[in-house]
Amino acid sequence: GINAEYGIILRMYHHHLSALRFVLHLFRVLQVFQTGYIHPDEYFQSPEIAAELFGSETKTIRTWEWSLPAPCRSIFPVYMSSGGAFWLLEFFSRCFGSFPSSFLVQAPRLILVFSSFYFWDYCLGNIIDEIFNQYDCQDEQEQIQD
Repeated sequence: GINAEYGIILRMYHHHLSALRFVLHLFRVLQVFQTGYIHPDEYFQSPEIAAELFGSETKTIRTWEWSLPAPCRSIFPVYMSSGGAFWLLEFFSRCFGSFPSSFLVQAPRLILVFSSFYFWDYCLGNIIDEIFNQYDCQDEQEQIQD
């Protein structure tokens, strides 16, 4: 049936999809170390706000989205991306000494890339494996019925 044919096509390209996934993983990790940026918020808001939250002695500027008494942006995403990375940098700097300033930009990127490996790739990989298993089971059932 059509499901068995689709399953055969998926199995034929499964090896190529694995290689493509590896290349895309490598590309994402290399993007962490690029010198440019895609969006100004990457530099001027999340890391700056996180630095202020973690007691940095650096003077930071809060834009209107973060200003009190009624900020329109939540601090939670900052804690999850830049905040977590800064906490790790602070912890490791106590053990190993100071880090280059470029780590302040690269550490939040690394946290986001590695979390995307789990939340996007691992979970999506499980869904794809379920689809492959479903077509394998349907193919076996069709062979048994024939």
